[in-house]
Order: sequence, then structure tokens, then C-alpha cells
Amino acid sequence: MSRSGAQTIGQWIDTLRMSDQDFQELVEELDGQSSDEAAVQSHRASRYQYTRDRFVLLEVIHSTGSVGRFLVRPFDLSKTGISIMHGVFVYDGTPCRIRLRNGEGKVAVLEGKVVRCRYVRRNIHDIGIQFIEPVEIDDFIDDMRISLDQLSAREHVAPARILGLVLCVDPSMDDRELLVHDLGRLDVAAVGVENGDQAVKLVKAKSYDLVFVADRLAGTSPGELMVRLRTEGYKGRFIAVCAEEEDTEAGRLLSGGFAQVMYKPCRRDDLSQLLFQYLPVQAACPLDLITADPFSSRWDEAELRPRIVGFLERAIDCMDLIVAALADNSGTKNFDRAIGKLRTSAKGYGFEQIVESIDDLLARFEGNVSEKAVHCRLCKLSHLIRTAEDAAKSSIGTIV
Repeated sequence: MSRSGAQTIGQWIDTLRMSDQDFQELVEELDGQSSDEAAVQSHRASRYQYTRDRFVLLEVIHSTGSVGRFLVRPFDLSKTGISIMHGVFVYDGTPCRIRLRNGEGKVAVLEGKVVRCRYVRRNIHDIGIQFIEPVEIDDFIDDMRISLDQLSAREHVAPARILGLVLCVDPSMDDRELLVHDLGRLDVAAVGVENGDQAVKLVKAKSYDLVFVADRLAGTSPGELMVRLRTEGYKGRFIAVCAEEEDTEAGRLLSGGFAQVMYKPCRRDDLSQLLFQYLPVQAACPLDLITADPFSSRWDEAELRPRIVGFLERAIDCMDLIVAALADNSGTKNFDRAIGKLRTSAKGYGFEQIVESIDDLLARFEGNVSEKAVHCRLCKLSHLIRTAEDAAKSSIGTIV
């Protein structure tokens, strides 16, 4: 049924990125959705809130044999299963393993399968996991609390984040920019171009980890573009993006070498699963790379708060410009302008940790440095901005 074991937390991905306050409010909301009070009481008689850890570790075993490793929020627990909140859709019947800490502080690895995946909102899913064999519930519901934050600090690592540079080739500006935006919201660096010649130029200049190609291109076909990019040294996967769901077209693209076919508009859940499957995961970063509280020192100025929120929203758009400039070797001037403007504004609004993150990124360009080291700093900077935006909006009640 289970086995004991330990796993370096740096190898696990937090797709939920949810504050404790948001989590607790959502738990209360879900508890209040049932109108059958008798059913609620019956449900609670056999299920208990799992409070020992803020996060638990989940392994999802895909049909391809690959394994996704995630940090998830435990919701409640019974001897036959557990409910969790997760940032990625998972199909019913998917086998999985979940790690829970027992009364002795040891980690038990419980085998199970997904029996429910219900969309809640944004990227949040309520997932039910049924254990292969029942557990001794008393082993997991005492008052002991050991947070993964403490364990992470003890091991001097922070949860890993998915990395990689993505190229999107699509003649439709609307579709292209929407895909780049959605990838950015998933903390993945992406740049878009409208034709094959531009794609070849970028692949010559920089290494990409994943390429999205529209099924209709001007002057070439997706298959021909694939050959050209392979000739230029691209070694990653190709994802076809089709305007319409046609089995014949999808079959042709898959047989022609595309790893997967997606359909416009690409759903966030599908994008998340695809990225976790094909993009590299950065190894554990030292804790000093990901700071805990990137908040403004000027937040006590109430009249300034709406402007701070506006700055953070613009800062996210600015990150798209920075990534695009880095992807284009001729874009040094645009990069310097965008990063300089972001740094000045962040300092003015009291975000010293964002300023420090920018300085750290700029320092990486001095001397010979790997692309992954730059990507790691880009992810840190993006994470700080988005965390600050979520916290700011939550504080003034604008998060829906």
C-alpha cells in the first residue's frame, strides 16, 4: 500500500501559487456550497481536515510513462482517499502517488488514482484521489504541524519552477499574442513571430526548448518549417496549433513529426499539462534567489495603493517586452530601455526586492553565463512581480 521515502523538494513544482488566506477562504466557500446539511454532516463524520502540512507532494503518472511532480494543497482526508487543490487539470483514472507525513514524522507514499477533477476558478482544480488500499486515519490527523516551508529552509532549497524558452509561429497577430501572453502567465518565457523566415532567424541566434506552429502559414507548410528549423539545429519538440478540430489534419501533423496538436484558443489547463511534459525543470534554486515577501515599503500610503496595483499590472506587460528583446540579439536597446524603466519605477514605488532582482539579472550578463542561469533570474523576477500583484489586489479586495 505505501512505502516510506524522502524527495528533494527542489524537484517539485507549485502550479497553484495560492496564498494561505485565499486557500482558507476557498475551503470555506466550497464547504458552504452544499445545500444538503445532512449530507454535509455525514461527509464530515468520515473525513477530516489534514493540517500537518500546508503542502503535500503529488506524483502524477502520465499515460506516456512520464511522471509529473507537484506541490498541492491538501483539503480533507479519509481512510479511503484525500481531496486536494491543484493548479493543473488531471483526467479521471490517472494513477498517482501522494506523500503524507504520519505521526512519527515519517513520509508515507500512498498509491492511488484520480476519481474527480472539478474546475473551481482561474487555475484552481478540486481533485479527489482514491487510495489503492485504506489507510489508518489516526496516523495522519493529530496536531503535529511541519510545513514544507520549514523543511525547504532546512534543506536550503526552494520549490523548482518550470523553465524554458518558447517560440510561437503564427501569422495571426491576435492568436500569436494571446498564446504568448498565456504562456507568460504560466511563468514561461515566450516570443512570437508571424512567419517561417523570422522563426529561422531566431533559432539561428538562440536556443529554444519548444516551438508552437500554426497549421496555416504564409509561403510554407508546418512540415517544411519543421525541416528548416531542424536544419538550423533546433532539437526540441514541435506543437501544432490548429484553427479547427479535424481528425484528418491532426493525424497528418502527428504522423509528420509533431509531438502534439492543440486547438485555438489554447485552454490554460491544456497548456499547463503540455508545458510540464515537454519543458525542462530548473533544479532547486538557493533560497536567496526566491524571496518571501516582495512587497512595497510605501503600501501604508493608502492613496497610492491603486497606483501601485497599476504599476504591477504594467510591470507584467513589461516583462513580455524584456523576454522578446532577449530573444532577439538585435534588441539590446529595447532590453536596456525596458529593464531600466522597470527598475526606476519599482524603486519609486518601494519594491526594493524587485530592484535587487533586476540588479541580479543584469549582473548575470557580465562575463560568460549560461542561458539557464539567465532564465532562472527571469523567472524569479516574474515570480516577484506576480506575487506582489496578487498580494496587492488581495489587500484592496480586487481579486475575484
